[in-house]
Amino acid sequence: MNRTLVSALVLSLAGLAAGSSYAADAADAGKTRDQVRAELFEARRSGDVLADGQIGAKLNELHPEQYVRNSIEQPKTREQVLAELADARRNGELATFGEIGLTLQDRTPLPAAQEIGVAAKTRAEVCAELFEARRTGDMVESGEMGLTLKQQHPSRYNRVS
Repeated sequence: MNRTLVSALVLSLAGLAAGSSYAADAADAGKTRDQVRAELFEARRSGDVLADGQIGAKLNELHPEQYVRNSIEQPKTREQVLAELADARRNGELATFGEIGLTLQDRTPLPAAQEIGVAAKTRAEVCAELFEARRTGDMVESGEMGLTLKQQHPSRYNRVS
């Protein structure tokens, strides 16, 4: 019985000490209960609280249309929008049709010679290269394998060298 009474007394004193130290920490923080409640209300109003789920995003990031933005951006003029559109067209930055969202530059990039500024081949040079590739079988055959005609049909191009 004596042991139980001493244990209960020690636990009570420990609880009081812990409670008073916690209250002292809260007083040191400098915020009152009303201030904390006001901050919580403002965070909820602006969507600056974590959304449910495991992605760690805030509500105003997931649903920006439902919350008022703090900074009001000036809308662009018609001339500014048209200038941006012209720049995007010129640089090949417009998204092309389809679901993958590639730009025109991504789908059909410029050859390295044009990007660097090296003079491209003439039409006659290209035609001569094409004729030689057909003759020797160094053209890639259409299909998914990516083999040249010489690799697909070695008997046709054995004697050509």
